[in-house]
Amino acid sequence: MDDPGGRALEKSGLNNVMSILAGFQGPREVRFKGTKYQHVFTAYSYFGLCVSHYILICCYLTPLFITDMSFKDMMFFAVPTITSTFSTLRVYYMMWNRSKIIRLLIKNEEASEDDYYQDKQEEEIKKWANTAKVLQPILYFAVCAPIAPWGVSPIINEILGNPWGPRKATIISWYPYDVQKTHFWVLTVCLQTMAGCYATLSNVMFDAVFICIAARQLALLIHLKNSFSKIFQVFHVHLNGNVWYSNYNGEVVERKEIEDVVIQRLKYWIKKHQTVLRLLDESQSMYSFPLFLHFCYVGMVLATGSAAVLKGTLTSMEYYFIGMHLVGLSFTLFIICRIGDYIKIETDEITEGLYGQNYFMLSKEQHMLIKNILTAVKQPFVFTVAQAFPLSTETFKSVMTTTYSFFAMFTQMQHKN
Repeated sequence: MDDPGGRALEKSGLNNVMSILAGFQGPREVRFKGTKYQHVFTAYSYFGLCVSHYILICCYLTPLFITDMSFKDMMFFAVPTITSTFSTLRVYYMMWNRSKIIRLLIKNEEASEDDYYQDKQEEEIKKWANTAKVLQPILYFAVCAPIAPWGVSPIINEILGNPWGPRKATIISWYPYDVQKTHFWVLTVCLQTMAGCYATLSNVMFDAVFICIAARQLALLIHLKNSFSKIFQVFHVHLNGNVWYSNYNGEVVERKEIEDVVIQRLKYWIKKHQTVLRLLDESQSMYSFPLFLHFCYVGMVLATGSAAVLKGTLTSMEYYFIGMHLVGLSFTLFIICRIGDYIKIETDEITEGLYGQNYFMLSKEQHMLIKNILTAVKQPFVFTVAQAFPLSTETFKSVMTTTYSFFAMFTQMQHKN
């Protein structure tokens, strides 16, 4: 089966097991096409999507039918509503831009061919792919850690004789039936837990695609930086001051024998560098809006969690849920922001290979090429979100600082009252 997007994602580090568990297709062809598992996987994928949509619709209708919710219940209702909305928007964004993401993945693969140092290129790609693959389960468990215990807490409460209060669903929400009836109550708890896990997995897999694309482009940037110094390894200066030349196989030659080869390699490097910059531009264009939504999402959940802590009387389980959930979301945002830092650092340091090299031995034409390179890389690439702010840990710190400032301000106001 021809699945260029799937092959590119797996080579870039997408966790295949997690993508199957999430019912995730994304920029891939139909999973298990032509096998007996195809329809099973498709049905499973649509079932998870339908459950998530059902819970989300019920959440949207809740304010119309339940008007006497306590402040704490409102806060615990708001978080899954925000998360499900965010997850749904990302699912449809991925569907809408599927062909564009596939093209970007294919371009990443095409840019991963190196005429001179393919083995080193592959090493760098594998290293970053492994990093991306390891990150995905870590991000999932970081965000999902509170979901499972919170989802089953109503069942445990029922088994123990309701020590945490009367029977209720995990999330106080409206449903077109009486949730207090045992069979409907069990169904609701299962559906809410399933929707929570599905939304979390969907968010992690959406982030995973971005991480895989960014990891491949980082591998290309680092390889460019490493290969730049290799262009000048044919120029040598002896300790006594004598100069001599070799070809790229280490054989001593006359200068004129390597003149055209060096120019050819410099031009090839410039071409590869411009290709990677175009790929970064495309990634920025593709993910600018979703990343902006990500910042809004984390900000809203942080604000909601802070409000719940300040105004609500919480149990130890509820403190655990809020604390772990906020830590998980913050950690995910930090990783994504850190990717922006790496992109800026690597584009800024891409010509470090020039330091300590005998580039003074270059010809006039070769010097002109070096001048063009230094002009082209004068400014590092800054990954911007919605053309408003950079994707960086400084932005992450600003979000966290602003949230803490509001938290501290509301705390002081509460104490004064």
